[in-house]
Amino acid sequence: MNNSIFYTQKYELCTMKVFWILSFFILGTAKIFAQTGGESVYTFLKLPVCSNSAAMGGATIASGNLGANNIFSNAAMIDTLNDRYAALNYADYIADINFGTAAYCAKIDTLWSVAGGVQFMNYGSFDYADEAGMLGGTFSAKDCAIYCAAIRQITKNFRASVATKTIFSHLEQYHSWGIAFDFGMVYTFSQVGMVVAATAQNVGFQCTPYTGSHREPLPLCIQVGASKMLEYAPLRFSVSLTELQSRLDEDNATNIADHFVLGLELFPKSTVSAKAGFNVQRHNDLRMSNASRAAGFSFGADVRLRRFAISYSRACYGSAASINMFSVEAFLREW
Repeated sequence: MNNSIFYTQKYELCTMKVFWILSFFILGTAKIFAQTGGESVYTFLKLPVCSNSAAMGGATIASGNLGANNIFSNAAMIDTLNDRYAALNYADYIADINFGTAAYCAKIDTLWSVAGGVQFMNYGSFDYADEAGMLGGTFSAKDCAIYCAAIRQITKNFRASVATKTIFSHLEQYHSWGIAFDFGMVYTFSQVGMVVAATAQNVGFQCTPYTGSHREPLPLCIQVGASKMLEYAPLRFSVSLTELQSRLDEDNATNIADHFVLGLELFPKSTVSAKAGFNVQRHNDLRMSNASRAAGFSFGADVRLRRFAISYSRACYGSAASINMFSVEAFLREW
């Protein structure tokens, strides 16, 4: 065997070992940071941020999409060959809440890429009222996060990323800001069309609390996932394990199942794709009656042209709430 091929294969094997060691280290230490629902601030950071993510159940850390929107879920999925990609996303959210994101990525060289993004949420106007129900004006509530990320192509099949986000929150007269980091890894088995990934999101702290000096924890989220493209059919399956910082109760099968998010992508033509997803925890949490059996299910489609991609998704959160999301991507390198 040629020495260069031997050392390349050996290096790839070592890199794969490092990937799994780091993944298990993240999972092994996750219990230290374990949180339960309602015990963290800036929870808007955990919402699906683009139509691709929303259509696939809200977890796309190992999806086939390699564009700029990955800065919000797993920046390591941004291919370092992609240059000057921009994306805009908007969601028709619950109760007239305005929610959207914008992202951009560019390559520095064949090994490095950078990306930036903004995520905002405007909860609208609310009426002041005292204990007797007397109105006294209005107030507003808004959240915002600004992202910056660096992506490194470590080997042909292995990419890693680190993203930092500055978070701002304004709720009536109360203000807060914080800093968080996202860490991501992706390994591609190109010969079998498989991608595996791991992320640790929102690792940080609240710099300025809303009141007093008590700092609340951020919504840490540990995820691992994989996707597989079928060899003889235009289908890609994906499975993600989310919220792994929470304890897995081996005696409770429902608790274990709640960590799964399933996705399916269909590519009947090179320019068109259809997607569907199922978020088990969302389904179990929001299924209140026979009328809300669709909770947790989502679907979407996109059309990709030479310079643009337009996509739409709809995610069901219950019998009275379904979220529509629209995304537009522009491939500026073509201009």
